[in-house]
Amino acid sequence: MRAYCLNQAAERRKKRLLEVTKKFGKKYAELITDHKVTVGMTKEMVIESFGEAKYVNRTVTVHGTSEQWVYEDLGTQYLYFTGNKLTAFQD
Repeated sequence: MRAYCLNQAAERRKKRLLEVTKKFGKKYAELITDHKVTVGMTKEMVIESFGEAKYVNRTVTVHGTSEQWVYEDLGTQYLYFTGNKLTAFQD
């Protein structure tokens, strides 16, 4: 039974990896499938990887708008966006 469940999980991961690769390319597919992020990802990629943020804090200046996304599911993580791009994160 356990081997069957592991096989199902592997198949689901393989299917998701294929879908994500088609949508975002190989460079980001593994990270997204493994629920990880990296600088340069778009907001859509981060949502695909982590889901919706618990909190979104916006800062508006003369230079534009930046956002801090806060995730608290597996320890607190802070992600920082300038425009649509992830520019920094704390974990």
